[in-house]
Amino acid sequence: MSWTQRVSHSPRTPPLRQVQVAAENLADHAGIAPGRTRVVFGIVTDVVILTSAVIGGALGAVHLWKNLFPKHKDDPHNHEPAGSDHSPPRPRGPPSPSFADRHDGRDHQCHHFR
Repeated sequence: MSWTQRVSHSPRTPPLRQVQVAAENLADHAGIAPGRTRVVFGIVTDVVILTSAVIGGALGAVHLWKNLFPKHKDDPHNHEPAGSDHSPPRPRGPPSPSFADRHDGRDHQCHHFR
């Protein structure tokens, strides 16, 4: 059996045509008379449909790209090797604030109000 025999043609209307028919139905209910205004309305709806499809495709492609090629994050547990003076290894990255850096010499007490 060939692939052409396996593919069945759907008797239903394609989704894009359904959206176009819905836009035409909206124009009928809005009272847009046939003529120049109706043509402009049809062009605008076609552009909106095409734009939303392009944006959706682009967002889908970005999402797929991020899932297929994730960024490799730096390992936070990666340490520099011990120095020649056999000091302990130090973590890479910006230094974390120590207690001495946060403490400004004032007595920080909690004040409770009644």
